[in-house]
Amino acid sequence: MTYMYGEGKIEVIELEFTPNVYSNMIDKFGKDIHPKKINENLYCVQVRHIINSTFFSWIIGFGGRIQISNNDVHKKQFKDFLMENFINKNNAD
Repeated sequence: MTYMYGEGKIEVIELEFTPNVYSNMIDKFGKDIHPKKINENLYCVQVRHIINSTFFSWIIGFGGRIQISNNDVHKKQFKDFLMENFINKNNAD
């Protein structure tokens, strides 16, 4: 379990990620994670983390190589974060 700055509560979140960010996942969540290999290009892991804007920004930094999977609530939170901070910002200017 890791902690980030600011608002949010600790929740279980499932993430899919490509092999080239495997070491980043270890850095972030520790060596005790147990990713499942989905195929040659994708792993899946469940972790406990504070779900907030800082965490979503961390995901964005990987340009699609890390994605939220298997939870519509977390996907909606992420979509709302994108809409509020990036997509609608460009239209407001």
